Amino acid sequence: MIVDTLNNIKLYKALLPQLISVENFILTHQQEEDLECCKYIIDNEDVFALVQKYLTKQSKDIKWEAHEKYIDVQYILSGQEAIGYAPIEELTLLEDFSGDNDIAFYKGPEDYTKVVLSKGMFAIFYPGEGHLPCGISRTDNNVKKIVFNIKIN
Repeated sequence: MIVDTLNNIKLYKALLPQLISVENFILTHQQEEDLECCKYIIDNEDVFALVQKYLTKQSKDIKWEAHEKYIDVQYILSGQEAIGYAPIEELTLLEDFSGDNDIAFYKGPEDYTKVVLSKGMFAIFYPGEGHLPCGISRTDNNVKKIVFNIKIN
């Protein structure tokens, strides 16, 4: 897991060159309050973005998730949320990967790493890194977020 601000995204492009496309999309759309909640194709199915808007939830009401074929880059456009992190080995499988969906759901451990993301921050989750998105940080919060999926070659 990597957590940082958009100002520092250039530091990670050597690790993940597709972050150039991610940064360009964010810089083009970050001021668009009316950015539609839908899927945006950036580079065929190799890089795409899902714009989401929601009210944060209690951790007990969220399932842990992990991916197998895609790296998850979660960028906060507005609001604040807590995201949990735990190695996949510490999670208990609830729903395995199915069909074309690159997501499996898990029950998480009692103890895990929790980070708070605010506007302008991002988190990168590689396959095998369990994460618990959409959590309440301090109080309920309306969040608008872009989740980028980057296919592993």
